[in-house]
Amino acid sequence: MNDYHYIPEITSDTKVYTFRVTIMPNSNGHWQAWIASLPGCRVWGYTKEEALYSMTRAAEECVHALVKNNLHVPSDESGVPTDMESIITVSVPFSSFVS
Repeated sequence: MNDYHYIPEITSDTKVYTFRVTIMPNSNGHWQAWIASLPGCRVWGYTKEEALYSMTRAAEECVHALVKNNLHVPSDESGVPTDMESIITVSVPFSSFVS
């Protein structure tokens, strides 16, 4: 199994959120991915790589929307991912937190 990791550029003006992504094939051969700690953040792709890429972009949109609306952003950093999981990170500039 391929391990997918993204090392974000961390600066003093950025907050980084880490999420556990569950990714698995569905019955029609496509791949589905979701983040349990971000309800509704779910995507699919023709390949595992495409689903993971789409999941990262969707997670960025979810986090930015939560931050923009001053809502709590959960972070899921616990444990080592299983064979059906990957870890992604989303970086948000601190300037986004200013209302």
